[in-house]
Amino acid sequence: MRIQALLVVTALSAGSTAHALNQSKHFDVTVQSCGAAGLPYAFCQRVGTEVYNVDANEFDDLSAHSQIPVGSTACDAANSSLWRVFWLGGQLREAAITIGYSASRSGNDTVAQHLGRALHTVQDNCAHSGMPNPQHAWHSLSDVCQGTTESPDLNPAAFACARSETDSVFSAFIDVLHDNGGDFAELANVTTDNDKHWPAYSSVCEFLGSASDWKGEDRRWDNAIVRPALTAQLVQGLSGADASQYTRVCGDDSDGVLLSYSEPDRDTDGGPQSCLKIHAFCLGKADSAVSEAPPYETDPVAPEDTVAPVVVTGGCQVGGSSPSSATALLLVAAAIALFLRTKAS
Repeated sequence: MRIQALLVVTALSAGSTAHALNQSKHFDVTVQSCGAAGLPYAFCQRVGTEVYNVDANEFDDLSAHSQIPVGSTACDAANSSLWRVFWLGGQLREAAITIGYSASRSGNDTVAQHLGRALHTVQDNCAHSGMPNPQHAWHSLSDVCQGTTESPDLNPAAFACARSETDSVFSAFIDVLHDNGGDFAELANVTTDNDKHWPAYSSVCEFLGSASDWKGEDRRWDNAIVRPALTAQLVQGLSGADASQYTRVCGDDSDGVLLSYSEPDRDTDGGPQSCLKIHAFCLGKADSAVSEAPPYETDPVAPEDTVAPVVVTGGCQVGGSSPSSATALLLVAAAIALFLRTKAS
């Protein structure tokens, strides 16, 4: 079985894509908070969909998911996420002001998009706290293949944190809307197709494959520092601050005191766990433009539109239009897995 696991993890290419708070939870937290703020149901659904789809549309941008890219410092990564929400806050303000004097469906859709993209980053920080992909993927594989609940995306405290920060953002948004003559009722005029998308197969498989790069060190930032700073920067941008007023959470490019190291090092010499469910998800999808729920999604309700927003041409292979050595290794691994299951039975 060790051969099987090593083959699969070696075959999955280690990219720099991201895995986030489960998409269904993003949607639920957002819609509940939005509704509690008194905003129209249609608008809340639209914002929830935009939050949900960040995983499909911006899977490769780790700043969108409050994570530390491989080779980056915690300080630089945290500042990238802070700048993202600060900038989106400014865009959201401009769109909200426009509603005050010339409301339109397209304008309301733009507001929902900016709000959803910013909220996704704030919510993900509650779960990830900067956790890099290799560490995250290790825990996700363990959950899928061993039935554990190690993924930060399954932490109930992360859900409570996400709801609290989302409430704060909606409150600030409503203040700006009111201050500029906007009306809640106008926001109900939004596009209502609300198509939701899973991330591409290739992105999911690359994420899971990065588990083999984890050296066992817990590398998350201190959320007592980053959490309030992230929401504050979003609200700052939403309030009309210009770029000169953007504030970094740390002033140099080192990890410094930003990393918390809250868990002891883990022995990863044996390599991460893998299993048939992972093999089945990643095999045979190289030319497919259709996605399905990732194996780590705990509430895999099929989205209304299961066709990926961008045509997937790479599947789980490293690149090119023909099967790569990674794909070949996956095929071998799957064959071994099936053989062992047959023999065992």
